[in-house]
Amino acid sequence: MNGSARNRGVRPAPTFLCAVAVALLIMGDSLLYSALPVSAPALQLSLFQVSVLLSANRWVRLASNTVVALLVPRLPIRWFFASASVLGMASTVVFARQPGFGAMVLARLVWGLAWSVFRQAAYLVVWQEPRERQGRQLGYWWGIVRIGSAVGVLLGGIVLDLHGFAAAFWTLSGLAVLGVGLAALMRWPSESSPFVDSVSRGLRRAWLTISRNAPLRWLLLLGAGMRLSITVSIALMSLYLQTRMSGSDGWVGVGFSAGLVLSAHWMSLLLAGPAVGWLADRMGHLPALMLVAVTTAVSLACAAFAHGMWAIVAGLGVMLGFSGLRMAVEIAMAARTRSLPDAHLIMGAYASLDDLAAAVGPVLSLTWFQPALIPPLFAGCAAVLLLLSAGYVRSARYRLPAHP
Repeated sequence: MNGSARNRGVRPAPTFLCAVAVALLIMGDSLLYSALPVSAPALQLSLFQVSVLLSANRWVRLASNTVVALLVPRLPIRWFFASASVLGMASTVVFARQPGFGAMVLARLVWGLAWSVFRQAAYLVVWQEPRERQGRQLGYWWGIVRIGSAVGVLLGGIVLDLHGFAAAFWTLSGLAVLGVGLAALMRWPSESSPFVDSVSRGLRRAWLTISRNAPLRWLLLLGAGMRLSITVSIALMSLYLQTRMSGSDGWVGVGFSAGLVLSAHWMSLLLAGPAVGWLADRMGHLPALMLVAVTTAVSLACAAFAHGMWAIVAGLGVMLGFSGLRMAVEIAMAARTRSLPDAHLIMGAYASLDDLAAAVGPVLSLTWFQPALIPPLFAGCAAVLLLLSAGYVRSARYRLPAHP
């Protein structure tokens, strides 16, 4: 009886331990998106250098995702994951010590490599679960990790306002040490990983499928456009609030206000999944996606012209809208690829486009930043989301998946 009850429940290990370890390690990475833009003068960095730092981890993942996928089946995953955890902690410590720009770039590249391992580890632990629980367990994994992101920007933002950049990253470095400890304690299954050595034929089939499937192409473009809009907005958020708030606005300062807005995006993912899923079940995934896209575009338009405390409210609306839109796109991808061959490779293409858009976003938004550019950038993101969403919905109406 106890065994069956245990099998029906959500096992705390290894999925839970893996998620908590990564949540502790990702806090420093998450804080950089709000702390670096406003701390650039004190760190003697230009905004172009900040954009390089915020995107370097994404650029390296365009190569490291494939390399890690090939290496994971050939190396003991326990030591692979533990080593990546040490690298992730070290990347946070580097920023606490405030070295030169070159060392910061190296730290961001190291974090990108570590994240490629963490992402593969998530699937490894979930694949060991019974099939009927795998989707739920993966949702729990992402939810716990994004709680770490939210805590990182909130806690780090408060320490940043009160004690400065170095103190904020030393605080998160201490929490990252706990993540390394959890990674070392994890027990991994002894059986081999469920990877296929030869993927060249599958990759050719996957790209052939994409080339012949117009709705799928639109959806991949929408996913990339959504990710680009999210990273542009996240990279600009602390500067946006700094230029739109007076000294009396906010509760602690720009650091806390930006942390509050950005944490809302990550925390709301825990609720966006069930809410958008319910809408998709009731309305169909096409109307649900279009509804969320329009809501997000309106929020971006409002944020472009908001000032004072309304800038914080508008920023929260944008981040909440992005959470809903991200889940709507994920649901559409699941519906669109469910009956397709090589669906996992198509999702891999989706992930690569996601990383590419995430790498371009900070460079696009920060390299030539001027406060006057915020309205056209936000309006441009809104227009891109509406056009790509409308294109997907229009094409998908005439070509529904075989098993929606």
